[in-house]
Amino acid sequence: MKLSSVLGKVREKHRHGLMAHWAFDRLTDVLARLGITVQVTEIYREGDTAVAEPQPLLTDLTWGLATIGELSELAHVRGDAGSHAEFLQRFQRGAQCYYLRHQGRAVGFSWCEINGASRPRFGLNFGPTDAYLYDAYSDTSYRGMNLVPYLRYQVLQDLKRRGCENVLSSTDLFNRAAHRFKRKLGAYPLSIRLYLGLWGRFGRAFTVYRFKSPASSS
Repeated sequence: MKLSSVLGKVREKHRHGLMAHWAFDRLTDVLARLGITVQVTEIYREGDTAVAEPQPLLTDLTWGLATIGELSELAHVRGDAGSHAEFLQRFQRGAQCYYLRHQGRAVGFSWCEINGASRPRFGLNFGPTDAYLYDAYSDTSYRGMNLVPYLRYQVLQDLKRRGCENVLSSTDLFNRAAHRFKRKLGAYPLSIRLYLGLWGRFGRAFTVYRFKSPASSS
């Protein structure tokens, strides 16, 4: 590869805010070959701040909780070969999947767990009124239509109605798009966690930074 081509890609990544993400990925790849796992994650609390309902650029949308029979169709939205088996495993351990349909066709989904298993990589444990949100996705042909924010808003409202008082999520520290998405929906960061794993024998999450709550900041 020509040097000019390499420099062009570096400039492009820097312009889009991806340079730090790319550099960290390269570092973690090198460490992984040495048996060292490093992961830096920002933990969010969601649904506490009142925000306006996002307006999708489509009508005739329906949403709800998926049944086990709908998982195959939802896995097709993501398109990965192993998605259906992965979705079945999630469902069997108690996770729930919210679907989004346009004129009856599945176009998006979002997963959650209420009082789910602990997530040691993020240093998280859950109780009966705790929920964890993850893996929100929309069909690539429907991108840019505000579907995922719309579905996320409905999910958060539904979890409140179901008695969830503490809704958490996690995001890779360098995933700027995900951070913008969550903050637009009223989520606020709680902490930054560093996970360190050594040769498959030791693993622990450390809190390296705590954010001020919105109340204390004001």
